Amino acid sequence: MSLLFETIRVENGRPQNLLYHQTRMERSRHVLFGRAGQTVLEDLFDPAAIAGLGTLVRWRVTYEREVVSSEYLNYSLRPVRSLQLIRAGTIRYDHKFADRSDINRLFSERGSADDILIVRDGLITDTSYANIILKDGEKWYTPAEPLLRGTRRQQLLDSGVITERKIRPEELCHYTHFSLINAMIGPGDLEPVAVEHILNF
Repeated sequence: MSLLFETIRVENGRPQNLLYHQTRMERSRHVLFGRAGQTVLEDLFDPAAIAGLGTLVRWRVTYEREVVSSEYLNYSLRPVRSLQLIRAGTIRYDHKFADRSDINRLFSERGSADDILIVRDGLITDTSYANIILKDGEKWYTPAEPLLRGTRRQQLLDSGVITERKIRPEELCHYTHFSLINAMIGPGDLEPVAVEHILNF
């Protein structure tokens, strides 16, 4: 079985959304290994390890039954201005596995676009590395059937900032803009992009 990992945003020396990462890690361990993990992420965090890395750090915790590694890297946002719609049948990525070969294969089909937007079983899911949110002119929505239920996505759902909705490719025309969210990207970190830049829908 592939290793799993959590990517955690560390901003100004403070890990963000730790409760959501802790919950997902324990849930994945329970489902895949039959027990909840014993790792407490807050105790694992090493402030000394991020000295000199800047204000925004990517903390990656790789694990299976036990933690395999913990590493810290500088992070910079990568703007995404276009998406290529890719129909991918019944692809699965229910847990945050380190093996992303199926997603990487789809990403290689993006053509001139910056990233892909994956369609599974006729419904919009995610891009190659982020959940998507779509604005209908007033409110923000996120697909109800994502490939991966991201920690940032769940936090925004819990706070009422976004709402789940089943979205089919032919319904994208009902939205004005899209943006991307994940553990490292908040809803205001990337400028919203017009849905016309989702190619092939």
